[in-house]
Amino acid sequence: MSTHDKFAIIGLVRSGKERFLTAAITAVRGKAAPKRGLDTWRYAMFEMVRYLVRSKVELGGEKQYHIQYDGSSICKVPTDLVHFYCPWLNLGAYSPPLVSSADSITARSDGAEGLMLDSEPPAEKKNKRRSRCEAVLAIIRKMNTAMMMTLNKGLDVLIPNTRLVPGGSQSVWPLDPPTVKESEMMTAALDNEAMQHKACHVLEFNVGLRLHTEGESCHPDWNDVKNSIVRAGLQVSLLKGTIMANTDFGPFKGGKTKLTKQEACEQFVAGLSTEDYQEYMEDIARDRALPLDDEGVPASPEEWLESRTVDKRGIFVKYKSWFNAVVAMHWLTWDWTIASVVLDYALKDPDEEPELARPVVAADGEGSQSSDSEEPVTKAGLYKKYQNLKNTMGMSAHFYHDRFLQADLRMIVEATLPLRLQFEDMLQAAKGQVTTLHWAAQRSSGLYFAGVKAVIHTLHDPEVLDRLGLSLHVPGQHPDEEEAWAQEELATLARYRKLVVELASARCWSNAHFTICQPHTFAQVHHPDASRRPRVLNLTKKVWAAILMMEDVVLKHVAVSAGVFKAAKRCLNDVAWNCSQVARETYAVCLQAAWSHTDEQLREQSFAIFARPHNTKFFLEDAFGNLADVGKRASKGWTKAFYTTATPSLNSFDWKQIATLPSDYNITDFKKLHVDSGVPVPTDYYGKHFKTTKTLPAALNMKENIRKPVRKAGPQANHRSAAATIWAVSHSPSTFSEAPLAWSGVFFVKGEVYINSNTGRVMWSMGFQDWAAMGVRLASFEKDGKYFFILDPTFDVPLWVTCAELSNTTWKHIPARLLAPCMCPDDLACHGCLLESTGVAQDAVEAGIKVGLFLKKQYLVDLHKALNIHFPTSGTDKKNRVGKEDLATSVARHFYGDDAPEEQHRMVMAIMGKTKKGVKCPAEVLGCMEGLDEDNRMELGPLKKLAQEEQDRISDSKKENNIRATSDGDYLQKHFTPQELKDLLPPLPGCSITRHPIFKRYQGFYPSVIQGSICRSWGGKRATRSEVDALALVVDWIWESYYSEHPATDEMPSMGMLRKIVQSYDANTGKKIAPAPVAAAATLSSSSSSSSGSVGNLVGVVAPASVAAAEPKAAAKKAAAKTLAADAKAVAKAAVAKAALAMAKAAQPEHLQPAPKRQRRS
Repeated sequence: MSTHDKFAIIGLVRSGKERFLTAAITAVRGKAAPKRGLDTWRYAMFEMVRYLVRSKVELGGEKQYHIQYDGSSICKVPTDLVHFYCPWLNLGAYSPPLVSSADSITARSDGAEGLMLDSEPPAEKKNKRRSRCEAVLAIIRKMNTAMMMTLNKGLDVLIPNTRLVPGGSQSVWPLDPPTVKESEMMTAALDNEAMQHKACHVLEFNVGLRLHTEGESCHPDWNDVKNSIVRAGLQVSLLKGTIMANTDFGPFKGGKTKLTKQEACEQFVAGLSTEDYQEYMEDIARDRALPLDDEGVPASPEEWLESRTVDKRGIFVKYKSWFNAVVAMHWLTWDWTIASVVLDYALKDPDEEPELARPVVAADGEGSQSSDSEEPVTKAGLYKKYQNLKNTMGMSAHFYHDRFLQADLRMIVEATLPLRLQFEDMLQAAKGQVTTLHWAAQRSSGLYFAGVKAVIHTLHDPEVLDRLGLSLHVPGQHPDEEEAWAQEELATLARYRKLVVELASARCWSNAHFTICQPHTFAQVHHPDASRRPRVLNLTKKVWAAILMMEDVVLKHVAVSAGVFKAAKRCLNDVAWNCSQVARETYAVCLQAAWSHTDEQLREQSFAIFARPHNTKFFLEDAFGNLADVGKRASKGWTKAFYTTATPSLNSFDWKQIATLPSDYNITDFKKLHVDSGVPVPTDYYGKHFKTTKTLPAALNMKENIRKPVRKAGPQANHRSAAATIWAVSHSPSTFSEAPLAWSGVFFVKGEVYINSNTGRVMWSMGFQDWAAMGVRLASFEKDGKYFFILDPTFDVPLWVTCAELSNTTWKHIPARLLAPCMCPDDLACHGCLLESTGVAQDAVEAGIKVGLFLKKQYLVDLHKALNIHFPTSGTDKKNRVGKEDLATSVARHFYGDDAPEEQHRMVMAIMGKTKKGVKCPAEVLGCMEGLDEDNRMELGPLKKLAQEEQDRISDSKKENNIRATSDGDYLQKHFTPQELKDLLPPLPGCSITRHPIFKRYQGFYPSVIQGSICRSWGGKRATRSEVDALALVVDWIWESYYSEHPATDEMPSMGMLRKIVQSYDANTGKKIAPAPVAAAATLSSSSSSSSGSVGNLVGVVAPASVAAAEPKAAAKKAAAKTLAADAKAVAKAAVAKAALAMAKAAQPEHLQPAPKRQRRS
């Protein structure tokens, strides 16, 4: 075959016109290609040899490079990919995929046998330390091998001629070589795996290479979102949504699920009546937060066929996916009703109705989900829990019945939308060198904070709050917060607030080090806004002055106390970046440039560090995705190497890649080529994998350097570095005399509000990291003696706060709660939700103990000394030694000795980090247990124990904010049934009805495998029916669900009862009309004589004070006990009847089982 044909074959694959070599050979030859194997492998082998030759020619002579490193499993083989890039040429090249060999893991030749410290640790620790060192050495060896194969040079070329180390302030720092372009330097973008960062930290800080390392830019953005969802308690909801989205996508690529839904939808809409469709339209309008007559709501059943859930395949996502998972959640919530109806119809089997396992529901009559039932947090756990369902479609259909899951997913979608948009902008900017350089400069100037503000602003956005199902403000109407629907909205808002705070906090801290640590801020030398360039150099000068002063303190060039010296040394260890050769040389370049942002050398240094790819998605993640598919057809090392360089997505970027030229095909003597330039001989790599067996250069001295302490790797290390740097800059004027009390900032609890008593500045805390706290500035308003706070839109940077006070603190804590939009004052309603102050300002230390926070033991000791708290003389540890819990108890008693013991215990458990999730048991259950006879008490022993534990847990002193969870992210989905509606429910625990006068809707709940619900409105923009009709639809649905599982021994409420209840509400305010005193007394008297034992008959009736006072307490208590006992017997009766029905059905053939009867209304 001619050289031209060979070049054309390779070009077809690299350009993306053909996916595989076999297809390209066929296209060029004009006939069928020979069998795969030797022929295609030889094409790939010789092409990659030419590729490596071209890489050495183009890149080998350069001095500065950028390396991207990541690992994955390709066809069950652990494989590492390395990509090199030269910023001056805007040119990149791949190294062949590398696999570690057995010799590489043992690492005998690199001194792994001498990695142990002189003081021998225990065997298990020794083995763990040794394995970590071996893993680090294996990664370093792979990096060195990749450099040798691609650049014909190793890591030793990065060793500086003169290493700059901490040694005190210097007026002139030497640069050797004197110019930027002459110095060998490498930057690295790594995945978030700790071992990769540890390996580079060994090279950067221990060996002292001219190497700058940072995490790649994509993974932290999604990890912030994923971790925040977990901390907010929405992990299970995201997992369920993932399963639903993947079920919607269908198995493999056949589109079977799509066809099934299309056929089911066509059959369903064909038999759908107009009356029934009106009910579905109401639910669809609520799904999409649109008026009923909006064009976004399907006007006819036929339009369902054009909906996304029916007409298109779903989005395939993974739990560890990117923001595409959030997009999938959006489409799930958008077509929720349609998907639920269609799936139910598709799974409907007229000959078989599967019996579903039902969970134990707490007998609370309120439909609350007990927090003791742990929800699976993995796919395997969910599959096991719902294994009785036919398939994943059946599981998804049941998930669609859970409207609370829809609400959780909608929270995730709305809160993460600003971050998803920023992520997309980042990916767009990352497609070219110039745009990437500007993006890096903007990132270091605080670009991320716009996303933080946007996330918090969703609390003030009426459209977002409407989509979350919250009532918007109605001028002149101020609902009672004690009403059931208001309590439920406050609980929903508390869940959303938790998610917003977690997202904002994670976003702030994950980007903090880019805005203050060196040399990250140096990227602003190329900021698009020229006015920022001199300002960043002033900041850099200020930061370096503080760090050099701290180095003088640690090196004992400045005399300080022992406590200050110890704390300053710890702070400098957390700063860490001051030991980087690249960071110190950057400072030296600034000194030589006289801090002029127009200096050529200074701009070249910034360009060399930041004008390169900042993520691994384009070059490594996409390549892994390509290899995962190609690897099933090509297993040879040379073939995989070729397909790595032919990743289709590379053609869509402005980053140039090495490509062979026609002249490269004249190479024939590969052995001579190997001798001359080190290119591997093809026969040396005939196997399936490229291995790393060569020893590392002796100049790296790995045997000694691997034993030195290494800078810690990971996000937490970056957070501490940023906080320590801020603290050093803030306290350098006092020579760091406050260092021993720097930990006192721990009392800035995340999510709490604080005010500076000197300046009046208000801050919403985003948390504390060892040395400093971050916060978001709030604007304040005063109205009728109350204070309200909102996000201050005028500030584009976060607040950094440090503290060195333990009494009479400058920053005071303000207890605050998030006020629902419908409860806001009229003139502040435009701000959506408001943070409302609920108490007086308090010292941060005292308030932190009350709110609940984790404290180290040393912090407790220091707190005792600083505040003269009584130190325990004996404790609960072994041999009566004083332990942490004893110190925590004395602190709680010191501040809140008058509080109830249960409240003090909660504070102590929070300090210990042992906050437990309380098992919620409503008061109705406690009352029922009090009224049971002895026989029933024995039968219901577990319930009695639960009720007793709850009774013991309740204390007289309650927290002001009664919707706060017992632990982060733990909010129960509670449904509050108004007293007057309880008589409409069947005698089954878990049933409930809520009434929302502002939204004009009734919502019913029925306990099931997934708790089902129905929502019907009246007289609003989404429905025109009367209130009685809306209530009747909800009550009908609950009773129909009840009749399908229970014998028809109970009667449905009559329409007369419904009308009477509706007439009892005020038409203007929506509140219940209080009865006249005489009528109330008469009602009470008649109810007492004709009651059948149901406590619901007395609900909502208020007797006059004189009548209530005249009744003997003993008689009232006896009557209440009798009524509660009757209620408990009714519950037990229903349970026995249900069991009897199940036994009867099991004893009969299926075709003889009678259909459930329904008691018609009169």
